[in-house]
Amino acid sequence: YGHLPMILGPDRSKLSKRHGSTSVDEYRSKGFLPEALVNFLSILGWSHPGEKEVMTKAELIESIGLDRIGKAGAIFDVTKCQWMNKEYLKALPLLELQTLARPFMNESLLQNLNAEHCNKLFALLTEGAHLLTDFGPLAAKILLAPAGRPESFPASAEHMALILSKAIELLEISGQDLDHDAL
Repeated sequence: YGHLPMILGPDRSKLSKRHGSTSVDEYRSKGFLPEALVNFLSILGWSHPGEKEVMTKAELIESIGLDRIGKAGAIFDVTKCQWMNKEYLKALPLLELQTLARPFMNESLLQNLNAEHCNKLFALLTEGAHLLTDFGPLAAKILLAPAGRPESFPASAEHMALILSKAIELLEISGQDLDHDAL
């Protein structure tokens, strides 16, 4: 039989409830994708021969083996799990991403956007989102009126589309990667 190393919290003590979420449902409600969580848990205490971290389920099944299991305790690093989730979010087709993210968003923010602008918005939001729960607050920052104005967007759908188009144009002109720091 095989024995996996103990999973430890960031403070290197045994993982326990005081370290955060304890159930799959909690991770789901926080906006983690199941595939990302399976991938993350699979590499705790085990390493891919090519040091690859983000893998499909088929790649995990093909490459996992007892010969690559470590002896030291594995650290459950939520930040790394969030990074992995971000990688999975970026790899999703845009329509699937929208379907998964919408339950975590205020739908009224999106009601005046046509499909093209909605796609552009989600492409932009994906760069800053680590979890599905990040999409709502990020969309609100982009679509809601600035501080001191009413809490709903006072413009028409055409005005909103113009603002989104201009923001995308400026980001493209900047020549920077659309990562979190650049945004």
